[in-house]
Amino acid sequence: MTDPVFKSRLLTLALGTSLLAATPLQAAVIDNLDEDNLSQVDATAVIYQDDAQTISNGYVLADPEEGSVYPGIAVYDDGGTLCIMAAKEDTSGGTCTLGPDSGKRSKMRATAANKPMDLVFNVTDSSAANSYRVFGKLTNQTGVDLRGYQVQVGFGLGEAFTPSTTGDGLSLAYNHFTDEGAGEIGKYPGGLFGGSPAEGLPFFSADAAGYIDRNSMNEDMHLASGVPANYSELFGDWLTAEDVPTAWFYDFDGLPWTDDKILAWESDGVWYQSTRSLEPEYVDDAIFGVYDASGLQPDAVDFDIDQLTADINTANAGEAGWTDVKVKQVVDALVEYLVLETSVVDQATLDTWAATPVTVTADGDVIATWDVDAGDEGLFIIEDAVIGEQLTVTPPVDVQTDDGVCAAGDPCNYTVTATMTLDQMRYLVIEPDVADPAAPTFAMVPGYVQGPIEDLANLNMNYNIEVGADVNWPTCVSDGVNPAACQFTVRITPIGAAYPRASTSNGGCVAGDGKLFDPMLPAMVLLSLGYLLRRRIVKAAA
Repeated sequence: MTDPVFKSRLLTLALGTSLLAATPLQAAVIDNLDEDNLSQVDATAVIYQDDAQTISNGYVLADPEEGSVYPGIAVYDDGGTLCIMAAKEDTSGGTCTLGPDSGKRSKMRATAANKPMDLVFNVTDSSAANSYRVFGKLTNQTGVDLRGYQVQVGFGLGEAFTPSTTGDGLSLAYNHFTDEGAGEIGKYPGGLFGGSPAEGLPFFSADAAGYIDRNSMNEDMHLASGVPANYSELFGDWLTAEDVPTAWFYDFDGLPWTDDKILAWESDGVWYQSTRSLEPEYVDDAIFGVYDASGLQPDAVDFDIDQLTADINTANAGEAGWTDVKVKQVVDALVEYLVLETSVVDQATLDTWAATPVTVTADGDVIATWDVDAGDEGLFIIEDAVIGEQLTVTPPVDVQTDDGVCAAGDPCNYTVTATMTLDQMRYLVIEPDVADPAAPTFAMVPGYVQGPIEDLANLNMNYNIEVGADVNWPTCVSDGVNPAACQFTVRITPIGAAYPRASTSNGGCVAGDGKLFDPMLPAMVLLSLGYLLRRRIVKAAA
C-alpha cells in the first residue's frame, strides 16, 4: 500500500504532465539555421559576427558521441512538436520529443564575456503563427566568471543587428516557471541542483539553481537575474570552465564513455562530500518500505532511481486508481523530502578511491587500467602480459589504430599495444559488432576517477521563439508569387562584470596594429576535441 500523500503527489504530477502537453499551432515555418556566418573546424561551428569572418566570440560543438552533426543546431518538426535543438545524424527515433539524457540540447561555447554570438535562421512566411522550443546549453569558456546571460531576437548580423520590437511578429516566450510563477530562462544541471530524470537526485542542493528573467515586460529580450543563491554560496559567480573544482567520481558501470556519479569535491585542499538522506517522518511510510526492500539508499554510490521507480510500480500494480509513475515524478517527490549534509572526506576513504581505478579484465584477470591523465584524453594502460596479442574483430565505427583504420563493418586484425584509447577499448574489445571467437571474456570493472565538475560551467537555456503570421521584417525577400523568404537573428550574450547593456558592439580581439582578428580558432579545435572524450567524467550525474 502506498502512502496516500505520496501517491496523491505522484498522481497529480502524472496528470499535470499530460495537461501540459499542448498541441502546437500550424504555422509559419523556421526552415533552418543559416550557415553563412559559420565556419567548420572539425567538430565545431565557429560563429562569426561579420561577413569577412574575422570576429568570433564563441562556437557550437557538434558532439558525435551524442549523435550530433555539423553545424550542431537544427530546426525540427517532430509530429507537430516544433523545436530548435542539437542537429542529429539519426532522427528515426524522434527529435523534439526525445527523452532526458538523449543529447537533445545544442552546445554553445562562449569564449568572450559581454560579447554577442549571433545565430541566423531562415523563415518561410505564412498566414499563421508558431512557437519553437529551444533546447540549448551554454558553457562559460570566457576565462572569467559570469553573472548570467541575455537572449535577444532581431535582424541582421554583428554591428548591423537591429533589435526586434513589440508586435513585429518575432518574440521570445517562457517554457519554464518557478513555483512562484516567474519566468525561468536557464538553470544548472539537475544532477547538481534540484534533481532530474536523467541525473537522479541532486548532489549540492535539493533546490534547483535557476536564472529568473528580470526583463519580464520585454517580449524581445530575456536578461538573466543574478547567480542563484545556492550556486553562489558555494562557488561565487558562474564559473568559467578552467576554474571549476576537481571532484572524485564513481564510475559505477566501469564504462569511461558513460556518465559517472559525483562523490566529493575539493576546495582549498579539503575534500567535501554530500550525504543524502530522507526526512525521518517519511522513512516509515509504505512507499519507502518498498524503497528499503529494494536495498536502495539515497547516499549510495550505486543508487538506482530507475530501479526504485520500477519497484514502486510493481508494488502498487493492480491497486485501484494506480497509474505507473515515471522517474521524474519519483525524483520530484523524493527531492521534497531530501536532506543533504556536507562533511569532510576522511583520508582512508580518499586512499581507497585512489587505489581503485576502473579496470578491464579478461576471464577475471586484470589486463588494463584506465588513466584519465594519460595522453590528451585519457588512456588504458595495458598489462605487459597481453601486449602483442592479436584480436580479429568487426567494429561498429571506424577506429584509428597504429596499423591504420579498422573500418566499420569490416573484420580487422588488431595488435594490442602498450596503451589503448577509449575508442579502441570500447569498439575493438568491449563493444565490437563481431567479437573474436577465440578471445577471452572481457569485462569492465567499476572504479573511481578524478576530474573537473564541468557542469558547474554549463547552463541549460530555456526559452521559446515565437514567429508571427504575415511577418514584414526588414530581412524578407519576395518574388510576389511565392511566400516571402525571411531571416531573423537570435543573439546570445554571456554577461560578466560591468556588462554594457546598451552596447551592440561585436567585441572580439584586436591585434597590436588595431586590426580585428579571431585568436581562438587554433585553440578551439583542441578544446573541442579534448572535450568530447572527457565530457562523461565531468557531467555530474547523481
